[in-house]
Amino acid sequence: MSNSESKISKQSSLLVKALTRLLRPLIKLLIHNQLTFPMFSELLKSVYVDVAQKDFKLENKRVTDSRISVLTGVHRKDIRKLRAPNTRMEEPSTVSLGTQLISIWLTNSEYLNTQGSPRPLPRVAIDGVGFDTLVQ
Repeated sequence: MSNSESKISKQSSLLVKALTRLLRPLIKLLIHNQLTFPMFSELLKSVYVDVAQKDFKLENKRVTDSRISVLTGVHRKDIRKLRAPNTRMEEPSTVSLGTQLISIWLTNSEYLNTQGSPRPLPRVAIDGVGFDTLVQ
């Protein structure tokens, strides 16, 4: 490995460490607000495409879907969809049932133990608390 490759590798490693530290509180916030990974992934794609399109132009050249794809790693069909006129990211209309159940199980005192952690739930309710009652 050449000296310049070693520098790039070290810079990339440091960047990944810094991003990890920055992303942890962001991901915690997203999970707390029930913004799922697929929703965040779509948002991230749109931001990547927007930044590449606006901030990485070449003088006297049109910004193509292929160039944006090479810069960002986002697939060209996704780029085409994101760059289409009147395209905006849609907010999810509902939160999935699974997400709602997990949220209730993690936060509702009825389903927590004395330490505040979610307790294991039997499939059928015992003493009024079970997976079946959570789903109801």
